Amino acid sequence: MRHELKNQILGGRPRQEIRDYIEKSLEISKTRAKFIARQETALLTVEFKKIQYLDADIKKYKWITVGDHIVRGRDPKDSGNHVVLNGNIYSWDNPPDAKYFSTGTQCHPGEDYNCRCQAKPIVEW
Repeated sequence: MRHELKNQILGGRPRQEIRDYIEKSLEISKTRAKFIARQETALLTVEFKKIQYLDADIKKYKWITVGDHIVRGRDPKDSGNHVVLNGNIYSWDNPPDAKYFSTGTQCHPGEDYNCRCQAKPIVEW
């Protein structure tokens, strides 16, 4: 399924069509299909950026949150905390500790569920 979604995303299919494909293929709700479409698109985008940065010999990034009221960590019930990551420097081969993420694994910006954070490249001369 992930391979097919990757092909559809890279092929430029609109997110709504991808959502409909997921909904029908997995026989799930429209809401759940929308979440999966959004998450798979985000994961592919992060991987693409990571490859571009590493190809350009950019090994580090600054974690940047969106900065609004729904960033993970603002609500005490959040299962992750991206607020504490904001502004910190990380490398592509050593992401932040898993305790900050709802996935329970180490993540780069955009890889945690519904994460809208970005990796600002750090160019070292």
